[in-house]
Amino acid sequence: MAEKPAATLVHCGPGFANGIANLHNARRANTPIVNVVGDQATYHRPFDPPLTADTEELARAVSHWVRTSNSVQQVASDGAAAVQAARTAPGRSLR
Repeated sequence: MAEKPAATLVHCGPGFANGIANLHNARRANTPIVNVVGDQATYHRPFDPPLTADTEELARAVSHWVRTSNSVQQVASDGAAAVQAARTAPGRSLR
């Protein structure tokens, strides 16, 4: 209706998982949406922190397009690519 993708911002994998049923519905309805999901700091990963999850695989279950930014320098260009992909008909759900 707004002729632009919706957007979500969630903390990390478990936060994304809390909304996965509705994100599934959005994908089925071809609703354009960009999901931005935070993650643990890379230097914390060897310690298996409590909120660690395979966020990328969770996202693949309900997304047409997934990209993980591996550096701060990539975030802006990856975000722009996500919006461009979401605007591709039919609407795409992205992470």
